[in-house]
Amino acid sequence: MNKADQKSAGLVVFVLLVVAAGFLVYMSVGQVGLDDEGVGIDLGYRLNVNTASAAELQVLPGIGPTIAENIVSYREAHGAFESFEQLDDVSRIGAKTRAKFQPYIKLGENDTP
Repeated sequence: MNKADQKSAGLVVFVLLVVAAGFLVYMSVGQVGLDDEGVGIDLGYRLNVNTASAAELQVLPGIGPTIAENIVSYREAHGAFESFEQLDDVSRIGAKTRAKFQPYIKLGENDTP
């Protein structure tokens, strides 16, 4: 196998791993989701924003890869979120974005949205 073939095979394996990881996150956090119109629906589960990975955060309405990484980075730099409003301090999150996903998150084990 030449170098080009090795790189192609490596890329295919990487893509398959990313897809598999995404599927596992979807299955484990599948209780939060979007309806057919892209509107968030509550399926009885709230994600702990203080412990969730970037991949898990991406299932929330309005949260893509960049904002998910911003949440994790902010949390690592400043510690756990103590209020929902503190999420507004994260780059690319404001009150409107937070309003989209706040019903689906919690800050601790017993918090309410």
